Parts: sequence; C-alpha cells; structure tokens
Amino acid sequence: MATLQRILSELTPKGDREDALRDYVEMEVRDLTGEAFSRFMRDLYSRIHAHVASEDPRERQIGVLAINQLINVKIGHSTDVAKISKFADYLREAFRSDSSAGLLTLAAETLGRLVAAGGALTADVVEEQIRTAMTWMNPQRSEQLRYAAALILKEMAKNAPAVFNVFVRPFIDVIWAGLRDQKHLVREAAKDALMECLCLVEKRETRYRVQWYYRLFEETQRNLTRAPSVEAVHGSLLALGELLRHTGEFMLARYREVVSTVLNFKDARDKLVRRAAISLLPLLAGFAPERFAATYLDTCTAHLLTILRSPDERGVGFVALGDMANALSSAGCAGGMDSCLPQVAAQIKAAIDASRAAGASSGGTSGGGSKRAKTHFAEALHCAGVLAKALRGAWRPYMKGLVEPMILTGLSETLTKSFKDVVEALPELLPVVQGALLDLLSLVLAKKAFRRDTPLQYQKALAAAIHSGHVHEGALTRLALDTLGSFNFGSISLLHFAAEHVLPYLDDQEVHIRKAAALAAVRILSRAAAADAARPARQLA
Repeated sequence: MATLQRILSELTPKGDREDALRDYVEMEVRDLTGEAFSRFMRDLYSRIHAHVASEDPRERQIGVLAINQLINVKIGHSTDVAKISKFADYLREAFRSDSSAGLLTLAAETLGRLVAAGGALTADVVEEQIRTAMTWMNPQRSEQLRYAAALILKEMAKNAPAVFNVFVRPFIDVIWAGLRDQKHLVREAAKDALMECLCLVEKRETRYRVQWYYRLFEETQRNLTRAPSVEAVHGSLLALGELLRHTGEFMLARYREVVSTVLNFKDARDKLVRRAAISLLPLLAGFAPERFAATYLDTCTAHLLTILRSPDERGVGFVALGDMANALSSAGCAGGMDSCLPQVAAQIKAAIDASRAAGASSGGTSGGGSKRAKTHFAEALHCAGVLAKALRGAWRPYMKGLVEPMILTGLSETLTKSFKDVVEALPELLPVVQGALLDLLSLVLAKKAFRRDTPLQYQKALAAAIHSGHVHEGALTRLALDTLGSFNFGSISLLHFAAEHVLPYLDDQEVHIRKAAALAAVRILSRAAAADAARPARQLA
C-alpha cells in the first residue's frame, strides 16, 4: 500500500499525472480477486475518508482529488453503487466552516461529477444535498457554508436536472438569501446557481415556467426600486442579467422598464453596483439590437466613453464596449458606433501607455507595474480585438495605428488572442502584425529580432517590454512556443528558425516547455508541408 499512499500524497489540482491514481486502482481491480480485492477496497476507502475528514486543508484537498479521479473507475455493479454512496458521504465532510473557497469549489464540482456519473443511483443523494444546501443558505450560517450551499445548488441543477426540477419553486425563494448576501463571493455563486436553474427551466416544458419567471422578475424589481441595501441591489442586477439571458421573450414586454432601471444605476455610488449595471449594457444591446441602437445607443456609448477616461473604471468599460459592439454587429446595427471610434482608439492607447509607464517605473521587478494598470492594459487589448471582429472595415484605420503600441506591451496571452482576432477579421493587416509579433517571439526564444532590418532602437524597446511584462521565465518561453506554433504567419517560412531556435527546447529541463516545443515544431512542419502541397507542380523540360 506504499504505492497508493505515495500517489495520494502527490495529488495536486493540476499535476503532471492527473490520472495516476485512477490507473493504479484500475490495475489493482483487474489483478485482485476475493479477499485480497475486498481488503484493497477497504483500505482505499479508509485512506480517502481519512484525508477528507482531516483537520489539515491540504489533506482534505487530497481526499477530494482522489474521489474526483475515481468517479468513473468501473469496479462492478454492486461495488460501484457502494462507491458512489461512500464518496457522497465523504464529500459532505469537505463542506466545513474552515474550508477555503477553493476547496469548497473543488468539492462541489466533484459532487456534481459524482451525481452525473451515478445517474438514477444518486437520486436520493441529490435530494438530500439540495435540502441541506437550502438550509445552509440561511444568513445565520457561516460564510463558507453559505458559499458551499450556492455551489452545491448550482452543481445539482447542472448535473441532476430531473431531480432538481422538483425543487425549482423552493429554490426561487431560497436563492434570494444568497443573492442578497453580505459577501460578494456568495452573491456571485448564487447568481451562477440561478443561471443553471434557469437553463434547466428553459429546456423543460412546464406550465409553471412563466409563473417562476414572473416571481423572479418581481422580486428583482422590488429590490431595485426600494433599494433595501447595496448588497440587494447588486444581487438583483446579477439576477436581472440571468433573466435577460435565459427567459427569452418573457423580458421583451418589460424591456423599456429594465433598460430604465439599469441606466438609473450606471452612476451609483457603490463600485460593484456601477460595474454590474455597466456589464448589463451589452446584454440589453443583444436582447433587442434594433430597439437599443435606435433609442439607447447614444446614451450608452457616451457613458462608456466617460468610463474609459476614468483610471479606476476603464477596465469594465473596455469589456462592455467591445461586447456591445459585438452584440449590435451580429444584428447589423453597429453603424451608430462609428462616430465614437476615434475616441475609443485614443483611450485604448492611453491605457496601454499607462501600463507601459507603470512597467518602466517598476523596472520589471514586480512583473510589470501595478495590478490595476495591467488589468486595464489586458482589457484594452481585448477590446481592440473584439472591435476588429465586430466592426471590421470601420475599425481598420484605428487598429492599424494600435499595432505598435500593443506589441510594446510585451508578450501575453491577451496580446496573442487579440492579434489572432485582428488578422482573422482584417487580413490586410497581417503583414504589419506578423512582422512585429515574430520579432517579439524571436527575442524571447533566440534573444534577437526575427527580421534583419529591424531597427536597433525598436529591438531595445521590445526587449524592455518583455522584461517589464507580467509573463516571465518558463511561462514566457511556453507562451512564445505556443504562439509560434498556433498563429497564422501567412507565407513566411519558419523552418530554419524552428531548426535553430525551437528544437533546442526539446531538451529543456521543464516538461511543459519540451511539450510546447514539440507541438510548435510539428505545427510549423505541417504548415510548411501544406504550403508545398498547394504549390503547382513544376513541369520537367
């Protein structure tokens, strides 16, 4: 059993061998019979239970991870029934007042997988979990148990809809305790539980559907008009978002009332309330695009431009503006945004410049400036890519001027994702983007620019951006290799570069870098082979 204990002790949420315990148990199940098999199972259950019931949070995490790996291991029908029952009992012990939010989330997700895998065998387990979670929603319970309650209700609605359907009515009453909770974390979890419940109701034909929608909407409006507390207002705005997403035409007759309510809170004193209201603008645009464009677009874009000028708020403004453009363009209603694009481009550049200035002042010692500046820079880059996809030609002249400022933020996943969106929507910008991006990647992997004619001053600026960026060391190398393999570099051949500067990473000490290098090399070779195959065959003289 030393092997079993060693494997258990090495379990981590993102370990290199996520299936090691499952493989070991499946091998033992195949090889053991009779009393030896029974003894092995008793010892396995005993060890897992000891971990989950431990006072040590790390030990509890190991127990939950072990259950997660063993859910789908087939042992035999009667033994599988016992396994599901035992695991459900063990997981209850993970939902404790001293468990961290991360462990509670892991335990709830594992419970969801367990009931989904068990099917009809877990009906009693699901019912008991739902009833228990509803009692934990009481404000008198600890924050951890209230949070666990919302997580469990979400997982039961998602993974056991047939059983949860019986509890929709009491759930609608109980969930408001979570949506009005003092803690932001609990309110967000309650919103996710409501989302799963509404998804369930949306898919099932029931005469009570409209009645349930109406009860939720009435409670939402009551909280928003009477404003009993900031927490109730914030939770009600979160609920309003889910009603817009998942109740279809029910909200159409109430659209003007809803827009008016949301706009009333766009300048609220509380930051969370303000941001929740701003985040609803793209949903309102997507719900009735033509109506929104004709009646509310000017007001909303003017407000978002004001938000973009505020250093403390511009992050949520960039996201809302991009999503709003995307929602309107899907219905062909985004033309009204053209007049604000010069100001949007200027604010994206301002956010990027602020981030670069913060990175330069820190000297790169803390990963590139303040967290606030980095958040705004990431969302500004994201907005540039989304606007390219949504507005295409209208955004082209502004996007062209943003390529260099964006590349000088250094390598990041947000940058590469944004550039992928840009070259897909505006292929005419590919030559501008690919040259600058290849220089950046080459400086990471080869310590020199890709293009021979890249000015020395520009190379120094790129190197400084890499140094002051928020991705470093092994993560930076992996990202550079991943980008090199996945980005569309058009007709540029990377075979020689790969041979000199990618293949050496196959011998790197870090396994993730070796894997990234191998995958990049394969993709580069595949693209080169496809390009050769597409060329016309030469005629022999």
